[in-house]
Amino acid sequence: MQFPAGPDLRLHHIGLVVRAIEEFSAFYIDVLHYRERTSVIHDSTQTAFVQFFSIPGSDHYIELVAPDSDTSKLREASRKGMPLNHLATLVTT
Repeated sequence: MQFPAGPDLRLHHIGLVVRAIEEFSAFYIDVLHYRERTSVIHDSTQTAFVQFFSIPGSDHYIELVAPDSDTSKLREASRKGMPLNHLATLVTT
């Protein structure tokens, strides 16, 4: 099957919900050999703390996303242990 030509899509990052970034970052760094690409950033719109990581040579990132309070939009997902939050793509035309 051949698809018609269109925009170029590629994975930019995988967003994973965690209870707290500090609890899980060591696993990604020490066990899976990811490297920090940003500091922890507060996203008030999403009521979350986020931090990006990548594996050297990889063309995509993972983003750990943690609720910023008990009223965060992400609180329920973090309590249920549902880590996959989103897949973000980069689109070029």
